[in-house]
Amino acid sequence: MDVYEDRELTQYYDTISSKYSHRILLQYKNVYYSKNGMPAPGFYVDASQINTSGDCESIPKAGTTIADTWLWLKPDGQSGEQVALLVAGSQIYIQEGPVEGIKPPGASETGSWYLVMGRWQKDGTPFGWIWSTYFRFE
Repeated sequence: MDVYEDRELTQYYDTISSKYSHRILLQYKNVYYSKNGMPAPGFYVDASQINTSGDCESIPKAGTTIADTWLWLKPDGQSGEQVALLVAGSQIYIQEGPVEGIKPPGASETGSWYLVMGRWQKDGTPFGWIWSTYFRFE
């Protein structure tokens, strides 16, 4: 199986045997990301070229913020605490959702909350809740 350095599958990296199992860490539209362990680099594969097993529904999905937005400590735009400000174009990884809750101030559209992970930290955790109209799935 061919593996790539980038999620667009344009930078060929290597060929690996498909007889071994690999843990999928992240899902883009039609691409999976895996990493065999430290210090080995991560790689991307065409999702249509592999067989999966196990709980594939729980694989985190990637997204990108489409506007500057806040992450929240809980899915409640009224009594929740803002955790971190994300600028438009920030990469996020959806861990859970959709969850119903009170929309954040300024959000006029109907939506839902998603728990995401990214490159920020508050009290040692990189997680926060984001309103669905402020990001798009990759």
